[in-house]
Amino acid sequence: MVIALALTLVSISAPPLLDGIERKVKATIHSRVGPPVLQTWFDILKLLSKEIKLPKGAELVGLAVFIGVSIAIVLTVLLSIFVTIGLTGINAVVMVMILLFSLHSLSMTVGCISMNPFATIGSFRKVFLNIVNEVGLALSIALALISRQYLPSPKGLALLVLATAMLIVASFSSSGRLPYDIHEAEPELASGAIIELSGPLLAAELYSLTLERWVLASLPIYVSVIPFLATAWARALCLALGSTAIWIAYGVTSALLGRSRVDLAIRSLGAIYTASTIAWVGLWLA
Repeated sequence: MVIALALTLVSISAPPLLDGIERKVKATIHSRVGPPVLQTWFDILKLLSKEIKLPKGAELVGLAVFIGVSIAIVLTVLLSIFVTIGLTGINAVVMVMILLFSLHSLSMTVGCISMNPFATIGSFRKVFLNIVNEVGLALSIALALISRQYLPSPKGLALLVLATAMLIVASFSSSGRLPYDIHEAEPELASGAIIELSGPLLAAELYSLTLERWVLASLPIYVSVIPFLATAWARALCLALGSTAIWIAYGVTSALLGRSRVDLAIRSLGAIYTASTIAWVGLWLA
């Protein structure tokens, strides 16, 4: 119980801090000073005190954001509990994925019902990207679960490494970082789907995004490493440190890349997932 509570507290409080660290790292790479590492927390807390302004006809946006941040919190807490008790079977993984896909669907809904054309364009871009990426995410996790059945043989290890590599690509692109932030694309869409959010609604959406990125960074660890650790302390520590390392690695990678076009992003991800699946099946049949 103590370990689960400690991991839960870390999981719901660390993501905004990690986002601040990522912003600082990006600034250093780009030869800038950058904001303080607590800036994301400062932004969220400041926005909570601001006034909410929504366009006429977009009253449902608040409800969608509230449901979204609730799902993000439940997903984060549930993942922490599953890791602590060592629940990594197919039923637990499917439950995590259902909540994650529900969160993605709600984030697209927010843009569509805000009545802003830029938000709508951003949401449709995200739909097109998710058509390919959600399939890759689900497929990579399924392949990782199958690969675990062949361990500890060398073939099983190779299958798991290949599936995990595919999962890392899928979780990175799902996190909405460069080059796959085409749904926000700040120069032409001014943050896209969240353009009409303000005050506490924007704070909730930003917090939900950091929680989602934490879960996405945790997935490779949760699926491919946690099942082989014997103690709750080892699992909790591995998830906390591993997710932090993956988060920072994703941030550094995004700082070195430029934004992709919508069609190129979809084609490149489709090619990566297709090639990875063919390689996995070929190795499995060998």
